[in-house]
Amino acid sequence: ISNFVHGRRGLSIEAMDALLNVLGLDVRRLMAMSEQTTPSPKDSSSTLESVPLIQHGAAMNPTFGKDEILGELGYTKTLVRQLKAEPTDTRKPWVRFIAVRADAALAAPMNPRLSNGSVLLVDRHYCSLAWHPKGGQNLYLIRKEQTLMVRWAAMQGTQLCLRPDRNEYPLAFIYIDRKNPLASCMVGRVVHIATELDSPEQRRPLSP
Repeated sequence: ISNFVHGRRGLSIEAMDALLNVLGLDVRRLMAMSEQTTPSPKDSSSTLESVPLIQHGAAMNPTFGKDEILGELGYTKTLVRQLKAEPTDTRKPWVRFIAVRADAALAAPMNPRLSNGSVLLVDRHYCSLAWHPKGGQNLYLIRKEQTLMVRWAAMQGTQLCLRPDRNEYPLAFIYIDRKNPLASCMVGRVVHIATELDSPEQRRPLSP
């Protein structure tokens, strides 16, 4: 039990059943106990970072009006505060983290990584193409003209190459120069993708 609590080993279903039998508990009783110890909203506010869930059209706005915010989601501060930022001077005043809900068009080229309804946490202070973590690639939320897309991104000469996960969708390219720098099309790095099963805590109701 000590090894399990401290993350040194896993606990199989069989071992969990044996443990519950010794304690005289069943799963329903365990769930009831968990609900009784759930932190109150006041307690959770100290451990969660509030992130606005915004409309797609507002993704490149430095800040947001009330009509552009669909709701607020709570992400653990442990997650967001460990993320490296590489903001340009123009991005420093921007709201750093935003959440965007994927629709069918946004999700299809990256399925099954994304699905219709997935929630993306995006770091808008990370507009670099530097790989993070080491040895990996970054997934970005990109605005091409008026369309948002999620893609793997890399420079090919003077063009930003945007690669989907599914082969039936073509590569896309954006010309990059001084007049059109990366920050002009890159919303930010996708740092977390949540489905309905593991979505972040909803801090206030979403608009219908």
